[in-house]
Amino acid sequence: TGLRRGQIVDLPMNGLVDRGDGLRPRSSHMLEFREVIGLADMLRGHPLPGRIVAIGGGTFGLGAPLSPGVARALPALAGAIIDAVRRLRG
Repeated sequence: TGLRRGQIVDLPMNGLVDRGDGLRPRSSHMLEFREVIGLADMLRGHPLPGRIVAIGGGTFGLGAPLSPGVARALPALAGAIIDAVRRLRG
């Protein structure tokens, strides 16, 4: 929701918490993202380090081909992931 096909975003771990656009991401266990991050923060006693690097898509069916915009953005996505890991390592 809110991303163009092929658009890449890099957010802090809590960057999807309390969004105003109605996006409600869930974990594989059907917890809301705010619950997953909040639980991790509580158990650790401090904020969970990390980044969320995502790419916008348009079709999400099993076996659906990548749209041209997403396919063109894959090298940039790989670079964004590498950059995020480097920033986390300091």
